[in-house]
Amino acid sequence: MSPDDALQKLLDGNKRFVSQNTQDRNFAEEIASTADGVDGYAVVISCMDARVNAEQIFDTKIGDIFVLRVGGGVINQDIVDSIEIAINMTQVKLVIMLGHTKCGAIVNATKNKGQEVSQLIAKVLPALDAVPTSLGEPSLSNIPYLRKAEEMQVLLSTQQLEESSPLISNLINENQMMIANAMYDVETGKVTILEASS
Repeated sequence: MSPDDALQKLLDGNKRFVSQNTQDRNFAEEIASTADGVDGYAVVISCMDARVNAEQIFDTKIGDIFVLRVGGGVINQDIVDSIEIAINMTQVKLVIMLGHTKCGAIVNATKNKGQEVSQLIAKVLPALDAVPTSLGEPSLSNIPYLRKAEEMQVLLSTQQLEESSPLISNLINENQMMIANAMYDVETGKVTILEASS
């Protein structure tokens, strides 16, 4: 499976999810077929938000994808190491950096900008600074600003991931892997690709 094929497979799954036409599942068979190991084809890094359940959003089966969830989708060394384990043990061809609308981490960072914040929220603050000034001042009532900040958090996390992992960076340069930046709309259930690095 190529990186493009892996991405299309997940996007097709999201279309099924949105249309409420998800695939038939036999959980007993899925459990039995993965008891001795898995050969997942993608890693999804997403926020811990309870609405952002990657396995459901992409209509995947047990063993298809590796999911790493942390507030704001921030990158740390444990996330990087976990992805590298998946790459070394399976046939992962794709990493999806999945942000989402109405992100609590972005809201928290915006609300407390200029004040003392937690270590996690501090990692989100650069996304606020990356929003074009043409979108106005940071404010919880400035929806275009918040939406752009959510997208910038995704893009900056991808940049940090590539800089933190020579393995991932080399695989991308060799066209053996892709990082796809995506946003999940909590109102519609739809995933939209922002940009792909391949």
